[in-house]
Amino acid sequence: MRRTRLWPVILVATLAVAVEGLGTLGSWAWEEAAGKLRRDADAGVAVMIDSVLLNLPSAVQRSRRLVAADLASAEQGRAVEALETVGRRQILCMVAHPEGYLNLARARLIQGRIFEGQADLAEALERNPTQPFAIRLLGLVTLFQGRFEEALDLLARAEAVAPGYRAPPVELTPEDQARVRLKGMDRRLEIYPRLRVETLIAIGQSLRAMGQPEEAERRLELAAGDPRADLVRAQWALLDGDAPAAAGMALGLAQQRSLPARIRASAWSILARALEVQGDSQGALAAAQRALRLAPQSAEPYLALARIAQGRGDIDQAVDHFRRAWGMDPSNVSILLQFARAAEKVGLKADARLALERAVDLNSWDTGTVLQLVDFQLRTGALMEATMTLSRALDRAPADPKLLRMAERLRREVRKR
Repeated sequence: MRRTRLWPVILVATLAVAVEGLGTLGSWAWEEAAGKLRRDADAGVAVMIDSVLLNLPSAVQRSRRLVAADLASAEQGRAVEALETVGRRQILCMVAHPEGYLNLARARLIQGRIFEGQADLAEALERNPTQPFAIRLLGLVTLFQGRFEEALDLLARAEAVAPGYRAPPVELTPEDQARVRLKGMDRRLEIYPRLRVETLIAIGQSLRAMGQPEEAERRLELAAGDPRADLVRAQWALLDGDAPAAAGMALGLAQQRSLPARIRASAWSILARALEVQGDSQGALAAAQRALRLAPQSAEPYLALARIAQGRGDIDQAVDHFRRAWGMDPSNVSILLQFARAAEKVGLKADARLALERAVDLNSWDTGTVLQLVDFQLRTGALMEATMTLSRALDRAPADPKLLRMAERLRREVRKR
């Protein structure tokens, strides 16, 4: 009797071991195929098409890691076949996931079967309507068909879901890119109501960049009373040359001890800048030091100290402060550009070049950032590097008038040599 009762337990244990073994086998098979794809694209593609082991559920799950760019160096027909094969496996094993239809869409679009690709993208977005890559790809296809406003609407939808996301790249004029960003943020207000203040601030900043300060103020008024919005208003007052108003707003926030230390530190930093503009260097230094005590891991106090140092002509000290600010906020393009300018003034050209190259890596779609790097490369005699930087930018925006003017300047510089 005891032996009979053990059989169900043994059977379940055996099945569990078998399932786990198949899972391990499938994972191993996918990793082997992916490794072969990296070493020899055509051989890896052949494995992805023909290997029976890649039909195992664990292998299909792992196939979600496949990036279409991994197939770029394979023969196009076989790469398309691999995308179709992987996509169909994913549709069968992962019904609720979008990856299978997205891979089928990629295959169709490479083949020029635009309408079928659109249908597959629609299926992918039905399963995950917040996937920015699929939304942007559909926008790119729609733009290719000449449906401009519909394409901009899709790109704005992607911007709402994932601000700043740029894959796949879509060539737009700076004006249309600004429209997309603004429309996307308006949508973001509806999608993420808890991020209302942050989104209103972003909308206001964009409107100012587009030369619409009055509309920016109107939007920011919708967040009036929130200290984050009041900080931005103080910053804008300073940028507009009204240092006394900026100082008054910043001091009012800095003295509110109930506010988080980070916000008070930002307020002291703005106050420091406003006092420096008004000629009160001692007061500015005291405010910046208070900001530093409140938030020693924030970039803002160091930026305030850097500007104070610049005001008294101590560029070496300013560079040190900008360097610290960069360390605190390494992906802040504005800090990188300020550091580059100061570093170049004191002869630290290698540091300036590094900062500008990093800024372009982070902000490659912004013409102004790219032009600053090209200008630096031209002034320092790095004509080959300037040519390569400008060429990459023109690949993304071949009709940009600022880039074309820089290209003409580059041609003149080359003729001089």
